[in-house]
This record gives sequence, structure tokens and C-alpha cells, in this order.
Amino acid sequence: MQVTKACTPFKLQNRGAIVNQAKHQKSLIKSALAMALGTFSSRIAGLVRDVVVSSQFLVTVTDSWFVAFRIPNMLRRIFGEGAFSASFIPEFVDKIENAGEDEAKRFSWSIFTILFITLMTLSILGILFSAQIIHPLVDGKGFTEIPGKIEATIRYSKIMFFFLFFVCIYAFFMAQLNTFKQFFWPAFTPIFLNLSLITFALMPKTWVSYPGDLLSYAVLVGGFLQMAFLLPPLYKAGYFPKLYFSFKGQAVKNVFKNMIPGIITIGILQFTNIINVKFAAGLENGSNSWIYYADRLLELPLSLISVSLGTALLPSLAEAVSKMHWTQFRHQFVQSIKFSLYLSIPSAATLFFLSQEIISTLFLRGKFSAYDMTQTSYVLEVYALALVAYTLLKIVNAAFYSLRYYWLPTLISLLILCLHIGLVSITIDQFGLKGIAASTAISSAIGMCILLVVFYVKFPATPVKDIFISLVKISVSTLMMVLSFSVYPILGNVLLGSEVGRVVCLVITLVIAASMYIFSSKLLGLHEADELLKILKRRVSKKT
Repeated sequence: MQVTKACTPFKLQNRGAIVNQAKHQKSLIKSALAMALGTFSSRIAGLVRDVVVSSQFLVTVTDSWFVAFRIPNMLRRIFGEGAFSASFIPEFVDKIENAGEDEAKRFSWSIFTILFITLMTLSILGILFSAQIIHPLVDGKGFTEIPGKIEATIRYSKIMFFFLFFVCIYAFFMAQLNTFKQFFWPAFTPIFLNLSLITFALMPKTWVSYPGDLLSYAVLVGGFLQMAFLLPPLYKAGYFPKLYFSFKGQAVKNVFKNMIPGIITIGILQFTNIINVKFAAGLENGSNSWIYYADRLLELPLSLISVSLGTALLPSLAEAVSKMHWTQFRHQFVQSIKFSLYLSIPSAATLFFLSQEIISTLFLRGKFSAYDMTQTSYVLEVYALALVAYTLLKIVNAAFYSLRYYWLPTLISLLILCLHIGLVSITIDQFGLKGIAASTAISSAIGMCILLVVFYVKFPATPVKDIFISLVKISVSTLMMVLSFSVYPILGNVLLGSEVGRVVCLVITLVIAASMYIFSSKLLGLHEADELLKILKRRVSKKT
């Protein structure tokens, strides 16, 4: 083998490496787009859900329900797709690559059994101690001055806490399917939660004692369906879950040992959200709802870009690390950064410059007032400025997790939390909700910069100049896109007289802006535009 390698012409070797890199890049972007497509379907349903909920329930009700829902949702991010996936996927990939399918199955069954017992216990404890969790969280005037609001929050928490079990088991199933490069269906299944919430929100409020009960029961139904829908593809793959009470082996220990820094990392980030809830509870009634709606709008591009790309990236990077293919590792990371910038920068600009137009078009109806719209748009504008930092954080964390450097993201997350608490304490009195959002954005951006610097120190051959050139081109293309937003007031003179007109006006503006962005980026020679269009064209041609 050594003689053959030595006799191979250098140009031929280099050409082969370039071809392999191109294949890996195309595969990674294709996987990310497959997941993004599934996620997009679910997020659109989620957007419709939020529109329905905001129009059917006063902010007094949604404040209580959103706070109650944040608790199991926060734990889901810690024990579900966050810390667990980051520690499970590298070990699972290693088992498949080096130990064989039978051993990989026994390993997955052992992990499933531990998760089953742990999540069942946590869910029951959460139901029993909901009051002790909720009371310290919402002791501000936004809750205490409104009779029955805290009691309603506790009630909703008791109903919804078992959602934690369903959604974390779903995340385990999703991690397995992602390892097999199946991304669309796992990303699509959260649509069942959204459809369940839409259906229950439209039911007569007289059917229940508290209006938010309908939404709370919907969460349980949707969570179960979301989990159950992944059982058929798991069965087809040969990894149908079962209880297997054998926990020997270093790989099982590694998953939960490596989860510790991951749990701390994600836990710190989620604790930031809890801090926001507590500070917002001390502001006027509706503050938690306004933060929630702005956060949900931010989640649409965030999930499509960073979550999809980061989730698709982790198995690929873990595979490259397992095979010691460092050139491939570095190349995939750089391409992910560039692709993330290509999508996140124009998304952030759109949310910032069209915040009021977007929120008024989506939510300004029913029980959602003009004042609610204005307050939500203030939060969204600040959140939009942090979108790029949020997306890059996900990708950089995926890179460090694949290298099994679990404690570094943990330390950075702790720094982000400390910065956030310090900043929000200073800014909230003067800026209110904007202060909460701004401190979250600034602290996340600082943490992201530190992680990027550390990655460059670890991999000094990373082509920073290439990334910078792409950044400049993307910024110019985004500027051209922003200029095209001027079409909105022109169209508004004709179309803004009705609710349908507002929707049409916004859609036309977004289509023109997106076309301008893609056209500008192609003129500037951004390869991400060509790759994106090629994959989308292939998908359209397959369907036709």
C-alpha cells in the first residue's frame, strides 16, 4: 500500500481529494436541506399555531401557558436533542463502524432503557412539584397582581409535564435516524404537535375549567403522536426500541459521562431563558407572551439554518473524526460556516427591517392588539441582530462535540450566562423588554467569537480569508436585498386595505427580496447560491 501511494502522482492525489471534498460538501448540504425541508413544514405549522393561539386567547392566558410550557420544553432541550444527541451520536457511529450491527443494537437498547426509566421518573416528579417550580419563577407583578394567574400556570404545568417523556424519547429516535442519514421525517414529525395545538385551540372554551387547559391537553396528544410516528422507520432500519437491562460496556458509560458537560452547557443556555421569564414576569402583563412570539419568529430561520445544518453536520464530523480524516473535517466545518452565513445574514436583515410588517400581518387580529404587535416587534428587532451569532454557535458547538471536547462549550456557556445576568440587571430598568433581548444577544455574540478563535487555534490551517471574502459578498448581496424592501410601501398603497391585502403585500415583498438576494449573490460568484439552486431544482424535478 505504501508503494502504491508513493507512486501515485501528486496531481492525481490532489484531484481525488478535491472530488471527495466536493462529494462530502454536496452530501452535507443535501442532508441539511432535507432536514430543513422537514423542519420548514413543521415550523410553518408552528407559525399557523401561534397565529391561531394569539387570536383565540388573551395575553393573560398565554402568559401563564407559555411559562408552564417552557419548563418541560427546557428539560427537553437539555435531555433530548441537545446534550444527549451530542454525546450519543459519536458513540453510536463508532459502534456501527467498528463493532458491528448487533453490538450497535444492544448499545441502543441499553441507552433507551436508561432514558425510559429516567424520563418517567423526572416527569412524575415534575407533576408532583409543579407548584414549587412555578412560584419562584413568576413572583413579579405581571403575575402576582392578576388574580388566579399563578394558579393557572401551576395547573397547566401539571397537565403538560409528561410531554417531557414523549419528546425526549422522540429525540432519541431522531438521533438514531439522523445517524442513518435520515433527516426529513424526524424533522417533519413535530408538525403533529402543532396540528394538535391548532385543533384544540379552536375548540369551545366552555368545555374546560381553564381556557389554557385545551392547549395543555393538546401538548400531550401532539407529543405522543410526534414520538410514535418515528417507530415505523426505526422498525424498518432494524432498531425498534426495547427494554434491555444490560448496561455494561464503556460506550454506555461514555454517553452519560459525556452528557454531563453537555447537560451543563445546554442547561446554562436554557437557564438564560428562565432568567428572561423571571425578569419579564416583573414587567407588565403580556411581557412573556411578547417574548415568546418574537422568539418563535426567530426560531423559524434559526431552526432552518443552524439546527438543520448543525444536526446534519454532527454525524458527518463524527465520522470524519472516527476515520481521522482531518482535511475532510476542516472542509466540512468551513463550508457549514459559509452556508450558515449565506442564509442567516439576509434572514436577520429581513426580521429587523420588516419586524412590524411581519408581526402585524401574522398576529394583528382577534385578541392580539396593536399594542401587543408593537411590543413584540421591539423584541424581534433586537433578537434579529443576534441571529448570526446563534447560528454560528450551533455549528461551532457541533464541531467541538464531534471532537469530544465537551467541557469547552460548557465553560463558554457559563460565561454567556454570567454576562447575560450582569447585562440584563443593568439594562432592564431603562429598556424593559428590549434590555432582556439585548443582553441575550450581546452575551451570545461574545461567546460565539471566543469559540471561533479557539477553533482557529486548534486548526490554524482553516481558510479564514476564504470565509471573510464570502462574508463581504454576502453583506453586499444583503444590502441589495434590503434596498428592495422599499417596494412594500409602494404595494401597500394598493393592497393594505384588507387582511388578505397585507398578506399579499408581504409575500410579494419577500419574493422580490429573495430573488434580489439570490441574483446578487450569483453575480458576486457565491458558490452557496449555485449549490442551493441545484439541490432545489433536483427536488422539484423529482416531484414532477
